[in-house]
Amino acid sequence: MSRTLSTRTAARALVLGPCLWLISQGAARAQCAMCNTAARGSAVGWSLSVSVLFMLAALFLIVGWLVLLIARTARAGRSREQSAAPKAT
Repeated sequence: MSRTLSTRTAARALVLGPCLWLISQGAARAQCAMCNTAARGSAVGWSLSVSVLFMLAALFLIVGWLVLLIARTARAGRSREQSAAPKAT
C-alpha cells in the first residue's frame, strides 16, 4: 500500500470538506446570536455573509489545488521510478 496521497483521496476531501461545513452551519449560527440579530435584514449583514462565503470558497480552492498538485507530483515521481528501474530478464 502506497503512503502517498491518491487523486481519489484528494477528490473525496474536496467533496467532503464543504459538505461537513454545510452540516455544521446550524451550530455556527447558534453561537452568534448577537451578530445574527444585529445584521439580520440589512445590507451590512448580507455583505458580511457573502464575504465570509467568498473567503471560505477561496480557502477550499487553494487547499484543493495544493492537494491536487501534491498528488500529481507524487504520481509522476512513482511513474518515473518505475520506468527508470532496471527490467529483469
